[in-house]
Amino acid sequence: MDSIPVLYGWKCTKGVLFLWNIFLENKKISCYQREMYGRIGSSKSKGDNSMAMMTVYHGGYMPVEKPEIRVGRNTKDFGNGFYCTVIKEQAQRWARRYDKKNVSIYDVQFRQNLCIKEFKDMSDEWLDFIIACRSGESHDYDIVIGAMADDQIYNYVSDYMAGTITREQFWVLAKFKYPTHQITFCTETALECLTYRGYEEVTTQ
Repeated sequence: MDSIPVLYGWKCTKGVLFLWNIFLENKKISCYQREMYGRIGSSKSKGDNSMAMMTVYHGGYMPVEKPEIRVGRNTKDFGNGFYCTVIKEQAQRWARRYDKKNVSIYDVQFRQNLCIKEFKDMSDEWLDFIIACRSGESHDYDIVIGAMADDQIYNYVSDYMAGTITREQFWVLAKFKYPTHQITFCTETALECLTYRGYEEVTTQ
């Protein structure tokens, strides 16, 4: 059995380590975020086995003080859930799809009893998981973390599902022009990890 990595004295799940590495490698994060993620695990709460604290963003047409899981008609990359990202600019792009544009901000404190699935890169496993979720299949994870299939990438996914292109052709086409990331809170237990901090209005560009 693999040992659990330790950062600054606290044991971390693979999902937490993945998010931590994404932020330290992303040149767009703020100095405040770098300092915050450098102290990962420093805000452990007593009695609930909490681990790392970090910030995520949700872009939409209104502030979401109390996140919830809504079952929509359209299937999504990682199934039903509350979708956020650690990349603020990406959340702003999500918000700009609406007339009213807001980015809600949350602190996330992960807990050891969560079932977390994370994809470190765009792999065959990632692609197959998205296809399954987009086809309406469910899963048992509390949180799923990985790259996002944006509109252009999903067109390639649809072509692959329809047999128009091969898997090899999909990977040739599926190259992001900028990094993407999404973290999906798929259960009520996962939503309890979120603490609402407020929101920012997004300007039109």
